[in-house]
Amino acid sequence: MASVALLVLLGCVLLFVSTSVAEMVYCYQEIDPMTGHCKNLIGKDIERSDCCMNMNYSVKLNPEDTCKSCR
Repeated sequence: MASVALLVLLGCVLLFVSTSVAEMVYCYQEIDPMTGHCKNLIGKDIERSDCCMNMNYSVKLNPEDTCKSCR
């Protein structure tokens, strides 16, 4: 009986533990609509979720990557 309770407790703990890893990006102020290139670097090694709080911003995973809009 104790082992069942322990398994239930372990299952509950696993449900509440987040194992997600933040995606770090290069954050840009805008994306050029004509070329699709990112413009005006705000910073690097910024969490994507933080950068994309402003939907007008854009991101790259690395400097050579294609620019992706936060929209």
